[in-house]
Amino acid sequence: MFKWRTFYPPRHRSSGITTSRSLLLINTALDTNCYAPLSDLDHPDVMAVCCTIVAVVPLSKPCPHSKHWWNTDLCAIRKEHNKLSRTSHRLRDIPHHPSHEQLKAANARYGKAICDAKTQYWEEWLEEAEGADVWTANQFLTEPSMDGGKTHIPTLQRAQPDGSTHAVNSNEEKSHYLVSSFFPPPPAVSSVPPDADYPEPLDNPKAFTRARIKSQLAKLSPYKVPGPDGIPNVVLMCSADHIVNHLYYIYEALLRLDTYYGPWQEFTTVVLRKPEKP
Repeated sequence: MFKWRTFYPPRHRSSGITTSRSLLLINTALDTNCYAPLSDLDHPDVMAVCCTIVAVVPLSKPCPHSKHWWNTDLCAIRKEHNKLSRTSHRLRDIPHHPSHEQLKAANARYGKAICDAKTQYWEEWLEEAEGADVWTANQFLTEPSMDGGKTHIPTLQRAQPDGSTHAVNSNEEKSHYLVSSFFPPPPAVSSVPPDADYPEPLDNPKAFTRARIKSQLAKLSPYKVPGPDGIPNVVLMCSADHIVNHLYYIYEALLRLDTYYGPWQEFTTVVLRKPEKP
C-alpha cells in the first residue's frame, strides 16, 4: 500500500523554507490549483509540495539560442528531412538508390523554407517596428557587411527633369540623394510675410542645478542613435554621477557667454526602408 511521506525541501533549494512554512501557503495556493491533480489538492503533503514549488523554484528563461523565425512548418520539413537522411545513410552502399536524390531535393526544400521563414519574419518585424525597435532595426541596417551579403540600402531610382529615371548605386551618391530629398534648399520666395508678428521672447532662464541635470539625463532614450561624437545616451546615463559637475560648468558657460556649441547642432538621420513601401 502506498504511504505518503512528509516532504522536506532541500536546504540549497529552499533557502531555509521548511514544510511547516510551506503549509502556511496552502490558502494562497488554493486559488492556483495547477500544480497537482484535482483529486490530490486536498491532501496537506501535496499542497506543501505545490506551495514549495511556487515559493522556491525559479521560472525558466527562454533559451538565448532560440530562433525567432522558427515555425511549425519548419518542424515538419525538418522531420521529413531527417527521415530521408537516415534512409540515405543506411543505403549509402547503393549509389544509385532513389533515396539519395530525394535527400538532395529535401535539402533544397529545407534551405529554401528557412530562407523564406527568415525573410517573412524580418518583413513582419519591420512592418510592426515602433519606438525603440526602429533604432534596433537601424543598428542592423547600418552595421558593415562581413560576408559579402546584400547592400544595406538598395539601388535608388532618381527622377530626372525629362521624366526618365537614373539609378543610384554608390553609397556616396545615395547619401547625397537622401540628403537633398530630406533637406531640400529653401525656396526663392519665403512663405513667411515680412511683417510677421512674432511672440515675445522668453525671459532669462532660471538658474539650473546639478540635480536638474541628472534628472534630464535619466529621461534620455538609452539606445537612441548617437550624434557625430558616437557617444550613446546610455553612457551618459550610467556615468551621470561622474560627469554632472563637468556638464554643469559647460552649460553655465554657454548661458553666460550666450553661445551654442556648433557640433551639438549636428544630428544623425536614420533611413529605414520598409518592404513594399516607396
